Amino acid sequence: MPATTRASGAGFRHLRVYSLDSNGFGVVPTPGAAGYDGLQVAVAKAMTLTIPDAQIISHTGDDRVSQIDLLPPTEGVAGEIRTGRTDLTLDALLSNTKVRALASMQAGAMATDQQGMEPDFCVLAYRQAVDADLTSANKGQRNWLWVLLSKALIFAKWGAMEEGGADENTYTLQPRVFSKYPWGIQFTLADDGYLETQVLRGISRYRPHLAYWEGTGAVVEFLFTTGFHGPADAEDRCKVYIWTIADGLVEDVTAAVTIADDGITFDVAPLAGDIVIALYEIADVQTVTP
Repeated sequence: MPATTRASGAGFRHLRVYSLDSNGFGVVPTPGAAGYDGLQVAVAKAMTLTIPDAQIISHTGDDRVSQIDLLPPTEGVAGEIRTGRTDLTLDALLSNTKVRALASMQAGAMATDQQGMEPDFCVLAYRQAVDADLTSANKGQRNWLWVLLSKALIFAKWGAMEEGGADENTYTLQPRVFSKYPWGIQFTLADDGYLETQVLRGISRYRPHLAYWEGTGAVVEFLFTTGFHGPADAEDRCKVYIWTIADGLVEDVTAAVTIADDGITFDVAPLAGDIVIALYEIADVQTVTP
C-alpha cells in the first residue's frame, strides 16, 4: 500500500551520511555480500534546511504597482546539523583528514589546509510522524518523514566549552544541485516534473534506509545489515537497482530479484565492479550505533 502524502512530523530520530565515489554511489569497502550503509551521525539534535525566498519583482508605473512576478532565488539551499557529542571519526571523514593515536589518546584537527577540499556525501535523515490525511482510514498511524540529499558538502565547526554547558557540535550543511537519485536514476519531467533539485523529501510507512553493495562475479546474495519490513509486501517496501560497470547504466531490477528478510538474491551474479543499490523500509526497532 502506498504511503500517505500528508503527515505531521515530530522530533528528529536519525541522520546518516554516505561517502560517494566518482559515479555518485556509496563507496563499498569490501565487494561481496556485506553492504555499505554509510555512517550514522549519532546523538543528532537537529537538522535545519533553509529554502531561500524567491525574488519578488514589482512592475511599477503611474505611481503604483501594475503587476507582480517571481524569479527563482539567487542563493542556494543552506543548512545546519547539530549533535550532542564530539565524534573525531565523523569529523575526520567529513573534512578529508585522519584521526591519529598519540600514546593512548586520539587526536584530530580542525581548520586545516584541507579546507576547501571536502568530499561530497549523500545524506539521509528522518523524523517520526503520523498520518495526517483527514480522509485516510489510517489517520494517526505511525509514519516517517525523510529528507534525502543525493550530494552535499558538510563542514565541521565544533562547539563551545562553557560552565555547565552540554556538548553541542555544529556542522554547516550545503546541498549541491543534483540531477539524479542516489541510485543513479535521472530525474525526468515525465516522472518527476523537474530535472534538477537540491533537496528530496518524502513520507514512508516505516523507517527508510539506503544501502550499497559491489558485485564480485560470484556472489548472488547481498545481505541487509538492518531489519527489513517484509517480505510479504517486499516490492512495496524495497526498490533494487543495479549499475553495470560495462555500460554505466542503471536498471530497476526489483521485479527480477528475490527479496527476503535478510537480503536480496539475484539469479545471475552481478559482475565484478557492478553496484547494487537498495532503498527499503526497515523494521521499527532502534539500532545500536558505535
